[in-house]
Amino acid sequence: MVDRKGERMDWRIVCSLDSATYAPLQTGTLKVSSLANVSHQLMIVRQVLLQFDWMGTYRYVKECNVKIKPGESRELPDIMFTVDLGAPIGSHRFKPGISYMLLKGNKWVSHNDTYVARGDFIEVRPLPTKDFKVFISHSNDPSDSKLVSACREAVKTCGLTGYFAEDDAKPGFKLWDKIAREIVLSDAFLVLWTTAATKSGDMREEIGIAVGSKKQQKMVPIVEKGVEVFGSLKSRGIEWVDYHLPDHTQAISQALVTMMNWAAKKEAKKARLQSYTRKSLRTDNSE
Repeated sequence: MVDRKGERMDWRIVCSLDSATYAPLQTGTLKVSSLANVSHQLMIVRQVLLQFDWMGTYRYVKECNVKIKPGESRELPDIMFTVDLGAPIGSHRFKPGISYMLLKGNKWVSHNDTYVARGDFIEVRPLPTKDFKVFISHSNDPSDSKLVSACREAVKTCGLTGYFAEDDAKPGFKLWDKIAREIVLSDAFLVLWTTAATKSGDMREEIGIAVGSKKQQKMVPIVEKGVEVFGSLKSRGIEWVDYHLPDHTQAISQALVTMMNWAAKKEAKKARLQSYTRKSLRTDNSE
């Protein structure tokens, strides 16, 4: 095997992903069905690696410490991964690799993070729209604008419908009647609890309405690290996702994984009900 610099490599890999297409926050698996030691020395594969082009220098790692004699092949452990929420839609290259050591004479020589020269491609596609609405409670302070904007895009990317009160002007309606109605009709309630949020009376009112309508069973707060949690969020003992400034992607991803699981359960329940209804109609018609 030859690397990108034209130098002979010490190993040859046969591997595959479990799909050619993925969506943001979707999990997948890289399976290494064969890694051959094509050197003349004993090899120890310490780690299996996987890198996608949107990850920069980050990579997925699976520890293994597998010995492979010269000329032999071994199957290596699978690598589980999750497509990043921020992975751009479109075609992307992925590259498998290993971290290994070769026994040269009486000395082990380390080779860290070596990848195949070109890799292969996958397609990242947006998730289809689901029948699942999320009420997003947030402050309108400018300091939270990036977090709110990122949340808006992320919810859309995941195929969920995000409700932002400022986007739903209804002249002639009472503001809090409108908000209370949307909270009750929503499938889940997402709270963006930040420094600015602690000063927002509107947010405390929205959370109170959500708790009163039993939405705490489908409530996920994202809480800025170090910010005090009080009111219904604290008294009800609702677990939250930590938000570490300035990186909001991880917190939003974690919250939306929960929301997507709820959405999948709702769709499955809806499908079962439709199937039962169709069977009932066929039975009635046959009679």
